[in-house]
Amino acid sequence: MKNIVSIFTSDIRRIVKNRSALIIVIGLAFLPSLYAWFNILSSWDPYGNTDAIKIAVVNQDKGSSINGESFNIGNDIVHSLKNNEQMGWTFVTEEEATHGVEHGDYYASILIDEDFSEKISTVITDDPVKPEVIYTVNEKINAIAPKITSSGVSSLVEIISSNFVKEANKVIFKTFNDLGIELEENLPTIEKIFNFIFEIEKEFPKIIEDVNKGSQKIDEYQQIVSDMNEHLDEVNAVLGNYYSTAVDLNEKVTKYEDWFNTISGSLNINYETLNSYLQESQSFLEQMESGELPIEELTAKKEEQMEGITSKISTIEQTVSILEAVQNWSNTSLFQEEIDQLQSLNTLLTMQLQTLESLEGQLTEENLKDFMDNEQKIKPIIQELSDNFDETTLKDLESAFQKGTETADKMMDYLQTGKELVPQAEERLGSAQQQLNALDKQLTTIEEELPYYQESLQSIADKIRTFQAEYDLLEIIELLKNNYEEESDYFANPILLKENKLFPIPNYGSAMSPFFTTLSLWVGGLILVSVLTVEVHVERRMKAGEVYFGRLFTFLTIAIMQAVIVSLGDIFLLKTYVVDKFWFVIFSIFISLVFMTIIYTLVSVFGNIGKALSIILLVLQLASSGGTFPVQLVPKVFQYFHPLMPFTYAISMMREAVGGILWGVVIEDLLYLSIFPTIMILMGIFLKKPINKHTRKMIKKARESRLMA
Repeated sequence: MKNIVSIFTSDIRRIVKNRSALIIVIGLAFLPSLYAWFNILSSWDPYGNTDAIKIAVVNQDKGSSINGESFNIGNDIVHSLKNNEQMGWTFVTEEEATHGVEHGDYYASILIDEDFSEKISTVITDDPVKPEVIYTVNEKINAIAPKITSSGVSSLVEIISSNFVKEANKVIFKTFNDLGIELEENLPTIEKIFNFIFEIEKEFPKIIEDVNKGSQKIDEYQQIVSDMNEHLDEVNAVLGNYYSTAVDLNEKVTKYEDWFNTISGSLNINYETLNSYLQESQSFLEQMESGELPIEELTAKKEEQMEGITSKISTIEQTVSILEAVQNWSNTSLFQEEIDQLQSLNTLLTMQLQTLESLEGQLTEENLKDFMDNEQKIKPIIQELSDNFDETTLKDLESAFQKGTETADKMMDYLQTGKELVPQAEERLGSAQQQLNALDKQLTTIEEELPYYQESLQSIADKIRTFQAEYDLLEIIELLKNNYEEESDYFANPILLKENKLFPIPNYGSAMSPFFTTLSLWVGGLILVSVLTVEVHVERRMKAGEVYFGRLFTFLTIAIMQAVIVSLGDIFLLKTYVVDKFWFVIFSIFISLVFMTIIYTLVSVFGNIGKALSIILLVLQLASSGGTFPVQLVPKVFQYFHPLMPFTYAISMMREAVGGILWGVVIEDLLYLSIFPTIMILMGIFLKKPINKHTRKMIKKARESRLMA
């Protein structure tokens, strides 16, 4: 231990007493700081000056229109970029942009084609076409610049898309707004429609039933028309027969004067015959009343009187028949009163005949009275009939014949019309049959489709009921009537990014200070072993372990100076952001001691080979420590080395001091970092002596080449 302390104190004295050595040591203490400070300053805020990166913008858009509204998206983009300081937007022609990008005057270019707005307008068509922004970048100028320009252009495209979505949504929600107002105005009509649908749904079974009944009625009507068609020929034949009869009748009616003379003559004779009855009856009564006739003559007179009465009854019946025939033919009742009188007369004569038939000899007083009473009734009837014959009967008879003639003529006309109407009836029945067939076909189709319509109507009604149960139409109308400008802005930017910086660091340089500070401490260790020797040149013989520890303390002392200078310079000279400044300095010192122990041990044990190993470790740690890019982004082989490198834990510990310490993380980093110097010290104790024996011969041979120090 004495020799170790002696080596350390001797080194310090020689440095202090030797001005040149002191200057060199001070320079060695400051050199790592310069490395860290310049790198931190150069990356202090690289993304704050992106406006110096020039991007050429070429606008060739000719514009377009939608529903009569003209617009030019290219001009809108140019206007937006002129107010955008994210990049150095420069507005040039296509030729200037191409030349400038090729020769490095611009890092990239954006070309807005002439049909940009035209393609935008296809959004309302069935075949929308997406417009293109042609982005050209020269990647050989700088490795990072293309990433920055790409980010700027992507941001521009997002802005364009957001504005387009906002404007498109404005049109859509304006339409919704108008729709909401219209729905509100027509709400009573809509409710009536809903109720009408429900009413139809309720009545649909009755509709189906009525259609079925209608179909059955059509079948009945078809049968009726078919039957009428079948009997139409019979009707036509019957009409023909009646027509022939009517023709004959008409021919006979034209001879009504002959008939009239015949009938009137017959009636005149009949009435004269009736008048003769009065005389015959009077004579018979006188003879009967005298009582002078013998029984044989009396019987003969009675028989003669009975024959006369029977003849008169026959005449009466004949007359009644003639009058009834004329009445029926002429379709009148002119002779009904006369017929009634004749029939009454016929009755009285029949009674007289019966009285005579009952006589057996002379008339009794009672029989005579009955006979005379009847005669008193018969006489006025016969006289009235005789008196009215010329004044009434003949005139009525003439009127009846005249009317009969007119009736016959009308019958001829009716029958002729009937014959003419038969063909028309046939035609109309055929048309009716066709219409009934067509209607039957339509009703059959309706019957077949009604279940589908019923199902569809029921489905619509169910959906309306579901809608009414789940939604309030008034609320939907109020939703549609919302402010369309606010809604379009909401859907264009539906999410507001509320950034919560857990351990905020204000600038990129401060965020990179843990990496560059850690890197400078390793570089400082490399510089020390390159300038200062790890061997001890003393007259007395010392053990390898004593030499190792004695000179290690000297290197560690200078390493502490390097850590203090670089950490304090970060805080007070560069004004880097550090939350825990004290611990930032302490962690820097600890890391510097760890790094110095590793580097010193490698050089002390392996000589110049150790220097090469230290450089290799430096290169390997730059790629695998995650100091610049997240380790997840580097190749797998470096991800494998990541937990094995001291840089990993050193940078993590320094970041804790800069952003805010989580002691669980710091303690874990301290424990892992402590493993590396422990291994190195054990290597120095046990391997320095045996390995140095072999390396001395190698170094001696190398120096003989006069190329090695």
